[in-house]
Amino acid sequence: MPENLKLQLPISLQDILKIWGRQVGYFDKDVPPETQEIKYMNALMELFSLLAKYHEEIADHDFIRIFRFFKDAGFAKRLHPDTAIAKRAGKLENSEPDMA
Repeated sequence: MPENLKLQLPISLQDILKIWGRQVGYFDKDVPPETQEIKYMNALMELFSLLAKYHEEIADHDFIRIFRFFKDAGFAKRLHPDTAIAKRAGKLENSEPDMA
């Protein structure tokens, strides 16, 4: 089995967000807002974990924008400065323009 297996799925980002919203319970009026928030935060943490795991495969300009999103959401505060993702973000912070 090849080490680097890449899958390309015919799904748009909008479709992914709809699926994510459905899983969080945004479209179900029976799901209380507190539960939606917990599910949303758990989903964000899983996405941040995926970013940390696969960050080397992401282009620099995309990586820094994604990292800034998680930094603004407060997830990056918990990172130790010696982690690979924190080191990469530190190097890129000064080289990429802030698009905020």
